[in-house]
Amino acid sequence: MPVADRIPAASPMGNSPLPDASVTKGAAMTEPRILEPTILDAMERYFELLQGHASAQEMTQRVLTDDFETGFVGGYMWRGPDGLAALLADRSVFFDESHKILQLMDITQPAPETISVRTRLRFFLRRHEPPAAVSGEFTGQAFHTWRLRRQPPDSGWRVAAQMVDGFAMLNDNAAAPSAAPPRGCARKAVSRHLVSRHGCPEVDIRAGQVTLSPRSSGARGGGAGPPASSCSA
Repeated sequence: MPVADRIPAASPMGNSPLPDASVTKGAAMTEPRILEPTILDAMERYFELLQGHASAQEMTQRVLTDDFETGFVGGYMWRGPDGLAALLADRSVFFDESHKILQLMDITQPAPETISVRTRLRFFLRRHEPPAAVSGEFTGQAFHTWRLRRQPPDSGWRVAAQMVDGFAMLNDNAAAPSAAPPRGCARKAVSRHLVSRHGCPEVDIRAGQVTLSPRSSGARGGGAGPPASSCSA
């Protein structure tokens, strides 16, 4: 299943993958509409490997830059090969997952070899923890800021960074204090308190507006550990 519909258009609150170029911010070197297929292709390749539980080596070979980083803006970070391997190991407890891009925002090209874009996506994850009789489902929306970059030898567009800006519309499982898998990055739950504490604000999307609550000032690469949704989205 593709992670994004390749059909532009719709309202900001529907399944509205792509905004008009007029609502993007910043001076792009290329028109945002022209960049959209490139952006969606890179994200689709990224999520295909992520959802398929590819190894860190395979993801780096196929879609990530050598210095890939992910985490929370102003908060917990995973960097480089070791960080990527740790993140993938932590989120391996999810045996079924999907991600669908709902919206592209603020598309800019600050340099010929770099693209910056924000996204709103819907995620679904499933995990089973004995002795539970059934698996648990975790759903919600996540907001990210991405940085794509060309990298030799093929000069193809790769994901250099995926930063979590916030979460919204979490179901009870995702928002509960027991939402975290038992190890690694998931030692902290996706509760609203922890989301704010780790620099990942709640997101208000009422009336079609995207509003981020104030972020905490957690140290990059430090802190007590990220919330579980960092593993999920």
